[in-house]
Amino acid sequence: VKVAVWGFLFGVPAMLIGGGVAGYLSSDHCSGDTLVQSGKTYASAWGNDWHAWRTGTNISLELERLTFDGEDYRGMQVRTRNGRVCQRWDSQYPHKHGETGAEYPTSDLRENFCRNPNGTAVYIWCYTTDPVTRWELCEKLGVPPLHHDCPNGHAYRDPWMRRALKGLAVAGWVLAAAWLLIMLCVHKKIQLAVAVYDAASVFVVETPLVIAVPVVQTVVACLWVMF
Repeated sequence: VKVAVWGFLFGVPAMLIGGGVAGYLSSDHCSGDTLVQSGKTYASAWGNDWHAWRTGTNISLELERLTFDGEDYRGMQVRTRNGRVCQRWDSQYPHKHGETGAEYPTSDLRENFCRNPNGTAVYIWCYTTDPVTRWELCEKLGVPPLHHDCPNGHAYRDPWMRRALKGLAVAGWVLAAAWLLIMLCVHKKIQLAVAVYDAASVFVVETPLVIAVPVVQTVVACLWVMF
């Protein structure tokens, strides 16, 4: 009983928080992406910010500037939106390719920085060091995790729908916080109620005949009314 009660009480806010996270991710996830991929995009952006802060690296917003499809990007991003490390442009392992500095001399294909040589893709990208995933789109450094770009557009193209999803997500988090606050205020009463229920359960188990009392009372009442 105790496990069921506390499981329910903590399960409700957990579902509200989880639903809010899913709704918030849905509001901004890009067309063609899954919620998992959107989550990885957020995580990768936060990871970049954390790494820059931890190492004291200053991200040059001027260097990270790009326009349209990012053909002019000359920044220093080395990870994809899903957090995979980029393969060097002068390497043919694990993926063989034709995008080399000799082939695209004006595209600045240095090291393993994300690029979009001659605008061959919708946005900056790179081959990955993951043998299973050949290439992926990137996100430039310095972009706040909640403001990433969607080269192919958002899954929900109506901005009002995206705002509504964010609003529902925030509402879910507020309700979860209120639920937890109420639990904190009345947790002693909840513990008392659980203890009383446990004692009553033990009493019924040890004296099963007590269950017959309300049955007998009901029968006597019916007979009294009939006769």
